[in-house]
Amino acid sequence: MRDRARIGIGIFVRAGAATPDISSPAAFQRAIPAADSVTYVNLGSGIEFRDLLVRLGHADKLKDKLVGVQMGVILERISSDQGHEIGIAPMSRIIDQSVTALKLVGPLPAEYQFHSVLTASVTRNAPSHEAAMKFIQFLVSPESGTAIAAAGAL
Repeated sequence: MRDRARIGIGIFVRAGAATPDISSPAAFQRAIPAADSVTYVNLGSGIEFRDLLVRLGHADKLKDKLVGVQMGVILERISSDQGHEIGIAPMSRIIDQSVTALKLVGPLPAEYQFHSVLTASVTRNAPSHEAAMKFIQFLVSPESGTAIAAAGAL
């Protein structure tokens, strides 16, 4: 089993919307409550984000502004909404260059960041163990690193 990439959480807004300052923990803590609404993914990273708001003491103050949605809905919701809305999602979902209606603000400040780890392994019953191992070797090679980084993973 090999860890291949870590994907952090990012903040995005609709293209043309004001860009909130999230350059520091203090700026982030001002930006989130100032938004009209904050939309996040209702699993994994979104649960971590909600837990972060609890730790920071913002969860109760923001409960009417928080909108949890499914992964496939978040990008469309932010890009089509006319209000000032901040989106929170894995960086790999935001960086997709074909999504021109959205603007990546940046990753969460390092002090608040959390990562999903992508791991590759071959099962004992794999029909072609050798081919699967070669594929994993490619995934952990420098050649694949550039493409993986461009997609928002570390």
